[in-house]
Amino acid sequence: MSTANLQLAQEIRKTRWEPFERVQRIARETISDYEHLASLIDDAEMFDTKDQIEITDEGYAKLAMYGLQIEKNNTYIANERKALEKLHEEYKNGVINMAQYEEETRQHIESI
Repeated sequence: MSTANLQLAQEIRKTRWEPFERVQRIARETISDYEHLASLIDDAEMFDTKDQIEITDEGYAKLAMYGLQIEKNNTYIANERKALEKLHEEYKNGVINMAQYEEETRQHIESI
């Protein structure tokens, strides 16, 4: 394969992966935002203990942030799993070599 064809193939591959990388970057930022929002609510504010233990509005808000964070983490992990499958497919089809496959697989696993 000529150098020009190799460069074109690499650019096509890069273009195909860009949307995935953008979605995963936004997911990581969103997870971080949820973590930050939850950290702003002190654990002591989660419960009202005057007469009986009740969850406060702040407590429900913190629990909601945890729930959103878990949901986004699950989506992130599912996307990484699909990316690993796609990498394997690219390797089997000769789009990437063994060194690329191993390196990119390691990066995806570490990102989880």
